[in-house]
Amino acid sequence: MRKKIYYKSLFDYGGQKDKIEYIELGTYIKEEEHQIRMSTKDGEMRIFYDDENVRLMHNQSLLRFKKGERILNHYKTIQGEIPLVSEVESLNYTKDTLRFIYHLYQGETHVARVFLYVRMQEPGVYA
Repeated sequence: MRKKIYYKSLFDYGGQKDKIEYIELGTYIKEEEHQIRMSTKDGEMRIFYDDENVRLMHNQSLLRFKKGERILNHYKTIQGEIPLVSEVESLNYTKDTLRFIYHLYQGETHVARVFLYVRMQEPGVYA
């Protein structure tokens, strides 16, 4: 289903903060899991989620999450692969929103706390 997608990620690197925002037309599909897809100026983005799991894909990079578990990821960047451990703090969603807070670690070192928010609406609707 075609949707207007508002995407925002706030990164807290232990004092230093950064954010990424997009407003794009994309698609939302609900099958066994929820699927959001959109193209941005920075590449193709896909988000898959259900009650327990999240996968964040940006171009060839992938981060996987599972509630109650730390997961080792091999995050691909231009400079090469980075081993990152992901951990869910909270995961909430409705039919039109996704709110997701997670942590990233390199080994035991906390790298970032990330607040991800997605809101979807019908194209042509202004809010």
